Amino acid sequence: MTYVNETSLGPFSAKVRGNVLVPRPFYLTKLDGIGLFRIPGTIGTLPDDPLLEVFSFYVEEAYEAYNPDGFYGIEKLEAWCTLVHVCRRWRNLVFASPRRLNLRLVCTRRKPVREVLGIWPTLPIVIDDQELGRHRQPRREHVDNIIAALEHRNRVCQISLGNIPLSLCPIFSAMMQEPFPALTRLQLNSEDESPMLCPDSFLGGSAPMLRSLTLQHIPFPALPTLLLTTKDLVELRLWSIPHSGYLSPNAMVICLSSLTKLENFILRFKSPESRPNRSIRRFSSLARATLPSLTQFRFYGVNEYIEDLVAQIDTPLLHHLSISLFGEPLFDISQLNQFVGRVEDFKVLRRAILDYDSYSNAAHFSLSEDPVNGMTLVLPISGTELEFQVPFLEALSSSSSSPLRLSSLERLDILIGYPETGRWEYYTENTPWVELLQPFTAVKDLYLDNRSVPHLSHTLQELTMERATEVLPALQRIFVQGYEQPGDTNAQETIRSFITARQLSGHPVTVHNWE
Repeated sequence: MTYVNETSLGPFSAKVRGNVLVPRPFYLTKLDGIGLFRIPGTIGTLPDDPLLEVFSFYVEEAYEAYNPDGFYGIEKLEAWCTLVHVCRRWRNLVFASPRRLNLRLVCTRRKPVREVLGIWPTLPIVIDDQELGRHRQPRREHVDNIIAALEHRNRVCQISLGNIPLSLCPIFSAMMQEPFPALTRLQLNSEDESPMLCPDSFLGGSAPMLRSLTLQHIPFPALPTLLLTTKDLVELRLWSIPHSGYLSPNAMVICLSSLTKLENFILRFKSPESRPNRSIRRFSSLARATLPSLTQFRFYGVNEYIEDLVAQIDTPLLHHLSISLFGEPLFDISQLNQFVGRVEDFKVLRRAILDYDSYSNAAHFSLSEDPVNGMTLVLPISGTELEFQVPFLEALSSSSSSPLRLSSLERLDILIGYPETGRWEYYTENTPWVELLQPFTAVKDLYLDNRSVPHLSHTLQELTMERATEVLPALQRIFVQGYEQPGDTNAQETIRSFITARQLSGHPVTVHNWE
């Protein structure tokens, strides 16, 4: 007799009651000599293979709820523990398939690690604790639990430690001088001004299995040595690099040159002190490295650094590029222009977004091909100082051959977050909108959220009669969020006056509701 399918199987074939799974009845569709027919059964009647498939579905669904970046759901990595407590058969089946079910033991500061490791079989270990030193000095037993897990170097597959107290940095640094041959993910976040220098012997100088590396507030001068051994690295995130861990653009290119599988790269310096030496900047004569798999690149630092870095790399599959600077105007973008020009898909950017974000107290400017899934390039309007904004946009449009030129964009979105705060009301109301909008000579569609209209109304009032086409001369449609709803009648009247002026000038514009 052959099983054709298990039509009602899934994660809810058994419900959890306490810590025990209680099987629910379901129907099996079977095939024999007389054809298909259905018979009632329970999950306990399944052979090992389909039962293991149910287990696999169950644990995979649980694992998806774990977010190592969001620091929650760590308990989901041990969802398989529920299965082994149902019956002896399930327990034996689970432990007989550790690779298929991706079984892992989770170690945190609150778990009695030595006791836990003595109870369960020899499984890969995940060390995850993002609150190690938050609010107070960790208790001695908490530190001992993390140390006990780190002692099993051959089994540790993931280390994610956050808020490492300064007092513990030397201890952890010393423990991680030996190889961790099974380590695939390393994430270390120390307190500010961390003394946790990572020497050449960090991880034994080699991490061949590493797929993801994240360091925050941790200087790592020996990074080039380690990265030469991480041929399969997919994610490299260096946050708030102290000046003591500064690597020159040339050294960083050497780091990246062997990472042919790298997809996500974040490079964020802590201080504007981390900048290239102008007297030795000779990138034009250097060969470029190609990162064939890189799709996302985020940078925060100084203008000179990003110019030197992108002059030496090619990223043919780049999908998202975000560049932020230390409160300085982005005047010199010659190398950035050439870098973006080498990415074929960035040549079809059609949409621009001016986004004033009250949370970060900064303005951002982004270019994209598609609002949802297209190519995206995000740049800052450097800080909130008004004198930086117009020169920034002028720099983007300075060259007719630039792939970033604003005169080729056909859509412009203006978004303002929470302008009710006093500072933001002052800032947006005093923004030189005419100067900011003038480079967008090809924009046909203007999108305004409901917070931006009141702040643009004063500018629109000025654009009447002979000034109606002074900005956005190709404009054909305005989309306003909530335009048809009762709201700021003065702003709505201003838009209607602008529409009338454009009509009289022979360049008609229609207004639509933006849902």
